[in-house]
Amino acid sequence: MVNTTDTWAREGDGSLSDGGRVLDVPLILALSIDPSSTSISALNTEGGAIWGKLNTIKFDTHVDRLLYMSGKPGLGEPAMFTAVDAKGNTNYTTGCNLFNTSGIEYKMAEGNMCSKVK
Repeated sequence: MVNTTDTWAREGDGSLSDGGRVLDVPLILALSIDPSSTSISALNTEGGAIWGKLNTIKFDTHVDRLLYMSGKPGLGEPAMFTAVDAKGNTNYTTGCNLFNTSGIEYKMAEGNMCSKVK
């Protein structure tokens, strides 16, 4: 994942980060671990988005785990969400498993494996 804003933004626009780093942007990893489990809807039990205004996520296939994190490790409280009701909604209690208490780790490395970004 690369942020190219620094290479094309107009002066004064301000980029999302500097030097091509994505930094503080939401990253969501959707997984299907148990196809027999209830698919998660990406909404909380109150009808809002799990995280901020990101409520437009829709899945065409089964998804039962959503891992939410920032592109800047150490920022916020990254967590894995699961469905808590038959509609696939989740919450911040039984449906929320924080990475730091669940043994989940993630890291970010700066660099480019490609010879150029197209």
